[in-house]
Amino acid sequence: MEACVTEYLSVDKLRNFKKLKKCSKADLKVIATELGLAFDKKATIVQLIDLIQKSNYYKKDIEFVESLVNSTIEERKHLEEIALEKAKAEQGQMNLEQIKLERVKAELELARLRSESNSENKNENSGENDKKESIESLDSLIKSIRTLTVKLPNRPEGFAYFFSSLERAFISKNVPEKFKAKILLNLLGEKASNVITYIKDDELGDYSKVKAIVLREFEPTPQVSLENFRKAQRQTNETYMQFASRLTTSSDYYLKLRNVSDFETLKKLVVSDKICQTLDKEVMCFISVRQNNSWFQPIELA
Repeated sequence: MEACVTEYLSVDKLRNFKKLKKCSKADLKVIATELGLAFDKKATIVQLIDLIQKSNYYKKDIEFVESLVNSTIEERKHLEEIALEKAKAEQGQMNLEQIKLERVKAELELARLRSESNSENKNENSGENDKKESIESLDSLIKSIRTLTVKLPNRPEGFAYFFSSLERAFISKNVPEKFKAKILLNLLGEKASNVITYIKDDELGDYSKVKAIVLREFEPTPQVSLENFRKAQRQTNETYMQFASRLTTSSDYYLKLRNVSDFETLKKLVVSDKICQTLDKEVMCFISVRQNNSWFQPIELA
């Protein structure tokens, strides 16, 4: 009987020894304190375990020691869980505060950019006779210009009148220079692909260069321009004022193609054109090839 008890106690002590080994140094100090044991504050884990095992409680009431070990470990784990939850909550609060701080920074940056944008717009408009002008969005400008401009011509000779109408609309709507090329490309529709093929990316915003390419692609020859002027007729839905404006634009365009800028040159051109009218078709074709984009003066034709 005594042998069985001794064996049971030995097994129980072994089990408790394993539990003691799982204790932290702080746990062992708590257990030793609860058992009323004196120990050096600098005692090691091995020294604390040895001190507890040699105590009277360990020898006489092992179950009490086991209960004390279990409760100490559980309490320590519980405190650790509380500390962990608290740390997570504090970290979450810190993250929330960081997010709020970043949001405030973003709002301040956005306000700064808006302020700079408004300042730039005011500087651009300050020189316009002290008038307060608001720049319309590109979409609304395109709609306005489309309404004020004649339709895109189906025939090459109509582009001179088209550009004349377009540029009057630009003036009427006070269109900024930076939007003109974009509006023109939008109005061209499918024809814009022909223009984009021949222009560099950094020149797409240059209205004068885009216009030059459009005219080069679609403009008629000087001879065709002259024939179109001679054959021009007023359209059914066209007023005489509009017809006169179209004729004037067509005439100016023809003179521009012929590089006529003074009255004397104009007289010579009129005479040359009249002589050409009297020539046979084959002779006129030959002369047109020889003239290319220039023209023969009356004495040269004679």
